[in-house]
Amino acid sequence: MEFWHFCGMLDGLAFLPIVDVHEGIAYLRQHVPDDNGELHQLIDYFDATYVSGTVRRLKGPSNSQRLLLRVRRLPPLFPPSVWNVHNHRRRSRGGTGPPPPMTGLGGTMHSDPPQL
Repeated sequence: MEFWHFCGMLDGLAFLPIVDVHEGIAYLRQHVPDDNGELHQLIDYFDATYVSGTVRRLKGPSNSQRLLLRVRRLPPLFPPSVWNVHNHRRRSRGGTGPPPPMTGLGGTMHSDPPQL
């Protein structure tokens, strides 16, 4: 899988229903080429910042008789509810049909791809 193709799949998470974003990131993790460390770093960063958040170790009293590790999950900096557009696109289209035209500075721009 090429780097840019994988990045496109990562971008595609924005169009999944929010309840499916965690499953989508898990799917991408399973399909990262083993020999590409950059993609592993990218998906780790994306997951921590935009999907699952991070886990922090909490300091606590040390007890020499038993090992106790306390952790806390911190939410992502930008959770899916901030960047996901699945419901927005459905509301703006009424659930069916083509997307509405976008308004720009010079008037109306159509979101249809150009005809070649």
